[in-house]
Amino acid sequence: MKISQADRIYRSWRNKGKSIGTLKAGGEVTVLGGLNVVREPDTAVIKYVGPDEPSLLKVGDVALGYGIHRVVGAGQNQQ
Repeated sequence: MKISQADRIYRSWRNKGKSIGTLKAGGEVTVLGGLNVVREPDTAVIKYVGPDEPSLLKVGDVALGYGIHRVVGAGQNQQ
């Protein structure tokens, strides 16, 4: 996988410690497992709730999005 932008590497997901390394933009890395880094969640305002859909959300509520996606490795089909 090619790194799209430079970033720091931390020992823990909590990001409270000292950086232990960097990733340079354009560098190549091998993904051994999935990882999703969220520095700040996206926000979405609920505009419509279907009449037949039970929901705790109401029009005007703000929902947080965490951009979870699946990384597809070589030889796998993306669905």
